[in-house]
Amino acid sequence: MRHHAPLLHFPTTTLFVDDSRSFLENLSLQLDSSLAFRYFDSAHQALDYLNDDARLSTSLEAVFAEQEDQDEWPQSKLAVDLKLDHILREAQNPDRFERVSVVVVDFDMPEMDGLELCRRIADPAIKKILLTGKADEKVAVRAFNQGLIDRFILKQDIQAIPELNQAIAELQQAYFEQLTQTVREAVPAKSYRFLRDPAFAAELEKICAQLGAVERYLHAAPAGYLLRDGQGKEYLLLVKTDEELQSHREIAEDLGAPEELLAHLRGKQFVPYFATENGEYQPGGAHWQSCLLPAATIAGRELWHYAIAFETSALPIKGCGAYHAFLDRLDQQQRDHRF
Repeated sequence: MRHHAPLLHFPTTTLFVDDSRSFLENLSLQLDSSLAFRYFDSAHQALDYLNDDARLSTSLEAVFAEQEDQDEWPQSKLAVDLKLDHILREAQNPDRFERVSVVVVDFDMPEMDGLELCRRIADPAIKKILLTGKADEKVAVRAFNQGLIDRFILKQDIQAIPELNQAIAELQQAYFEQLTQTVREAVPAKSYRFLRDPAFAAELEKICAQLGAVERYLHAAPAGYLLRDGQGKEYLLLVKTDEELQSHREIAEDLGAPEELLAHLRGKQFVPYFATENGEYQPGGAHWQSCLLPAATIAGRELWHYAIAFETSALPIKGCGAYHAFLDRLDQQQRDHRF
């Protein structure tokens, strides 16, 4: 069970390296069908691919590096909101699925052994799994204890494939948690409190499963998540506290909102979402009935009201590529032996 909700998560690519092409081709047939992967039978080619300068200069690291020379930014809500806004921008990156988060490497290879390859990977954030034979198990244990690899799996183990699929999923999650740790720690305790609630994190996983959402990005204003399924369809998950719903009602009341709308807001059966910068009511805008979304609740450390906008022109991200289309392209490239 997650102890906190992720700031962002999207499918990434896993790289497999083994000098036996037949082993790689057989392995590829047993992997999770939703996994994006590339494989290399040359350690040197794999390392060149991983350490390519263009590949290392990805946008996500730049997002979290911005403003870190300013000692006061963790206390500045403006700076935190800016970084959260940049998280959402990663949803626009057409190359986001190409990001390598996990490398699975054979130990005994002629060009260089798997541990040497792991040492020479330039990006320290990439997680590493060593596939090894029984004779090399002590070497793998020592490498794990030294922090050179994150997992090792014995090829001969009858459960090797299920263990491998599970380890990749867990390490991809750990990759994003490590990458976003600085921003997570900077988010003020009173802001985005749902991020720290295990009950909300568990419900978010259920919502994503129901929608088939494979991408999730924290949305700053209004607070919630941008979700995207494998076909590229987008949803906006809105999250409100009792206090925020009350504040919205008070603002609407001050602006002369219709009594029927105010009655709905008092009942807390709906989450309001108007097509304004912060999603709050503005007179003269869209007909208010269409701006009330049926609400559900999560009873965690506090009561969360949430709603899902299934169809709305307010969603900010469009046409950034779908994960299933990316998987189809990868499959075609591997059939053509173009890695």
